[in-house]
Amino acid sequence: MTAGQLLTAEHLAERWAVPVSQVYRLTRSGTVPAVKVGRYYRYRLDVIEEFERSGGGAA
Repeated sequence: MTAGQLLTAEHLAERWAVPVSQVYRLTRSGTVPAVKVGRYYRYRLDVIEEFERSGGGAA
């Protein structure tokens, strides 16, 4: 994966070993940084890695 790569909610759920519904719940609450592409949420890998380093992740 490259730093500018966009992850889907399914990829992020697999990375964190949580249900996809939890990723969407955290996204809607503003906990997880995401970008909206059309009607879908996508997650920038470099932003997610920084989020994880700062203590974020599946809650």
